[in-house]
Amino acid sequence: MLSGPNLVTSMNTPIFAIAGYYTDYDGLQHVIAAAKDGNVYQVRWISSELEPYHPSADKLGHFDNITTIAGFFTPDDNCHHAVASTSDGKLHELWFKLDEAPHQTDLPYNISGFHPSKGMASFFSLCDNLRHVVIVDRNGHPMDITWKANSPTNGVPITIPPTVSQIASLSGFLSKDENPNNRHIIVAQNGDHSFPGARSVALTSRYANYILKRAEYQHPEMNGLLMGV
Repeated sequence: MLSGPNLVTSMNTPIFAIAGYYTDYDGLQHVIAAAKDGNVYQVRWISSELEPYHPSADKLGHFDNITTIAGFFTPDDNCHHAVASTSDGKLHELWFKLDEAPHQTDLPYNISGFHPSKGMASFFSLCDNLRHVVIVDRNGHPMDITWKANSPTNGVPITIPPTVSQIASLSGFLSKDENPNNRHIIVAQNGDHSFPGARSVALTSRYANYILKRAEYQHPEMNGLLMGV
């Protein structure tokens, strides 16, 4: 049964993008928030402690002209990461340990074809200690940008059939249970005249080999993901 919504915290500045993740080792829930003034914040809490306590929003850094935000945790070094894209087609990383000052890094990868309105996915793959940020290029295809701590970035195009282009938005995660080390990229596909609603597809990979999985709606009025393997 769905509970809530629960008030987590309040901020004095408008928020336009958020990312969220969970850390097993301390049971904390995390949200990275990008505000319209260019500031990036992080909020952390435990659900059972929200009432009457509401955590503060701690400022991590500032970027001019932020277009979207992503966030994840890397257990190989116990760091939290906020990745922001800016309107000049660049990626910026804020990484930090809890209660310590954040560090700022520009991710040196040429993403001049970055399509910021499509959003951005991010996650960590424990099998190879890679950090992932998945974007959509100007041709409508996903691009998996990866790096390790103190290592350069690398971009891997995810080749998908033309029928799965025209991506509206995307998200991603790593599975640890039934298919360990499988990387999943979930994309919402724009509709067309024959099917005006948004469709969804799933891209999964074990390491670098992406396999396409399609999702089909049984009825146009249905909402949600129906995963067809």
